[in-house]
Amino acid sequence: MLGATLALGIGGAATAAPITTNPGVLLAGGPLTVVFAFKEADDDSQLLAVDVVGVIFDNQTTPIGTVATVGNVGPFPAPITFQLDNLTMQYSFRTGIADSVQIDGQDVYYARYSMNFEDFGVGALPAAAAAAIAGNATLSAGPLLYVAFEDRRSGDYDYNDLIFAFAPIGVTNVPEPASLALLGAGLLGFAFARRRRA
Repeated sequence: MLGATLALGIGGAATAAPITTNPGVLLAGGPLTVVFAFKEADDDSQLLAVDVVGVIFDNQTTPIGTVATVGNVGPFPAPITFQLDNLTMQYSFRTGIADSVQIDGQDVYYARYSMNFEDFGVGALPAAAAAAIAGNATLSAGPLLYVAFEDRRSGDYDYNDLIFAFAPIGVTNVPEPASLALLGAGLLGFAFARRRRA
């Protein structure tokens, strides 16, 4: 079930421009387990699961390799949103949801997903995170999805300031507005044609 959802085209090297296309909605495939995999950010930030649990990790007090259980968010698969609160700058970013501040009239997303840690351009997975994954039954069974955040508006857009690994989780793509418009036009055409026949 998650296999099809996880067949994603979301790899590549670290990004130097803001992500303006929705990376997708995260879907929990069961009670979620997460590991704090990497940090490059100096700002004080906290990771939360929206409407599920309070603070999961604080990047200034939680060591890399710390494992937490988010809990049962089912029935599964169930959509789930994670939020990064930048306490230093006093704003928040959510997975799969555009920021309230646009750049050049475009929506901007501050989370990026990949099934390969090396896609974030920071080298190999830190030893503490690798050991935590290997030592946890849920994480080691995988598949893992890495969720990386850019922690600042008008930042460097490398999307590797804070990286977390989740299991079991997948992504469903969100249709572009043009695709939705095309679908709507097709449905209207279908309804019109059906009405003419009657």
